[in-house]
Amino acid sequence: MATLVVKVFRALTAIIVAFNLDIWQGNAVNMFINSLINKVVYIKCPDGFTIKGKYLLLYRALYGL
Repeated sequence: MATLVVKVFRALTAIIVAFNLDIWQGNAVNMFINSLINKVVYIKCPDGFTIKGKYLLLYRALYGL
């Protein structure tokens, strides 16, 4: 017996095939990469951009933070 999620997925897939539509898949985790953060976070400069004794203050969230 299929769950509701599986039934909805199958129905959407059938509609996509019936109308010859294009689909794409996105990663939901990436939606929050550019979100504002409400904490003070400093990071080291990336390789190639180092300035001795300098750090970067983040205003937006980074992946995996």
